[in-house]
Amino acid sequence: MKDYAAKHGQFPTSRDGLQALVREGYFNQSALADAWDNAIRYSCIESGCQRAMVWSSGPGGIDDSGKNDDIALVVNASSDERQSSK
Repeated sequence: MKDYAAKHGQFPTSRDGLQALVREGYFNQSALADAWDNAIRYSCIESGCQRAMVWSSGPGGIDDSGKNDDIALVVNASSDERQSSK
């Protein structure tokens, strides 16, 4: 994701999501599933997509938008800062 942001000046939009990373060869489609075979979720969480959140719906399989038992990571495009919810 950092390489994509360096190239484009931001993370993908929420609409383009992780598929933008697949299209440009940063990820394989198979990497977009978690350990429970649920889709990895993505959201641009700041205007200009300088911050993004990637999350798994966790073992419960219920998408709580990165909350409860979801496993989430917030990434900043302009630095090495990362923030995990777990």
